[in-house]
Amino acid sequence: MSEVIVQWARSSGRRDESEVLLLGRLLSGALFPPAVVERLPPPAGNDEDPVIVRLHVDPTGSLADLPWELATDPSDPDRFLSATEGYAFVRVNADAPVGSGQPPEPLPLSERMSVLRIIVQPDETSRWPQVMDTGYPRRWPTSKAIDDDLAARIGAVTGLDDAPLFTSESLINPPLSELRARAGRGSVDIVHYVGFGYQEPEDGQRSGFQRSWIACGGGPGNDNLRSHKALEVIREIGRLQPRLLIMEFGTPSLDWPSDFVGGRRFEPIGPALLESIDLAGAEAMICTRPVHPLQYDRFNGLFYAQLGSGHTVEQAVQLARVALSLDAVVDHAGFGWFAVSTGNNLRRRFFERPTRSTGLESISGHSRSGSPAESSETPLREPARSDSFSSSSPHAGGAED
Repeated sequence: MSEVIVQWARSSGRRDESEVLLLGRLLSGALFPPAVVERLPPPAGNDEDPVIVRLHVDPTGSLADLPWELATDPSDPDRFLSATEGYAFVRVNADAPVGSGQPPEPLPLSERMSVLRIIVQPDETSRWPQVMDTGYPRRWPTSKAIDDDLAARIGAVTGLDDAPLFTSESLINPPLSELRARAGRGSVDIVHYVGFGYQEPEDGQRSGFQRSWIACGGGPGNDNLRSHKALEVIREIGRLQPRLLIMEFGTPSLDWPSDFVGGRRFEPIGPALLESIDLAGAEAMICTRPVHPLQYDRFNGLFYAQLGSGHTVEQAVQLARVALSLDAVVDHAGFGWFAVSTGNNLRRRFFERPTRSTGLESISGHSRSGSPAESSETPLREPARSDSFSSSSPHAGGAED
């Protein structure tokens, strides 16, 4: 059954709402046995931090590639847990080290965070998929259009005196050596990659991350893209010392794998890449399954706005997924293709919450009243670990009192 679900998630095409709900209920039944459902709190209120639901996943197992973000709320099978306000659904690698000490203090609204945009796109996109959205065909945008859109979404988030909260720069189709050269010029707070990736088929020995490849530029005089082992790319990104790493992958053309990775059969890249959060040295990591630019453009605008509003990374991702689910951009399952991991660290807040004393009752279109309470965590346990739930169990874990 798990292999069927993984193949369904990897397939392209527009999913019907009814089939997404059906799959979501199956995943929910696997995640939440009755004893766990009884301990799952209701979603938090509007002025509170969300209830954090942390899924401990063995990144080396095949179940890491399952679309757990599509699981429905066990108390309401008509809504998705990762797209319900008041919850924040986040993955944790089963062997992730426990964070030591307190997280860095959130930045005041007068400070800035730096973002490096890494855009990896082919010059020729006629073979890339055209999708229908709102009744109209949408072509694959150019690399310049993708970069301009991302820069606009980041630059639209403002703080005090309407000054931008983020500064950003871009590298378009950089070869791997250019990433290393950029690291030599200093660190950045956020690395935001937009490109393509693949996984080699399972071999029973390597994890999904170890079998993954990520595209970079082909280098001077070469307009083609060049794939590198994900390990190599993430290691170079880690030299930039990002606090947050965002890896967004586009739906590829039918001939892209054979053109750029030696004719071998590859599968679309998946959330198993979240295993690399520790290699990157990041506090949090967002990874997508292959999606259309319309989907990650919508997500990016909402995510950066919520991050700048003082929300935690977990909640900012959740609220962006809520909007994607409501709008059903391109695909009813699209919201579930955005996965986030915060390692074993909770509530990563990059900017302070706006308060009435700052004169900012609303930032980036998001209004807040009062000061939210600290979020509560819902531990999903298995016998091997008292503070977690592991999807590597054949029955997706059991509860332990």
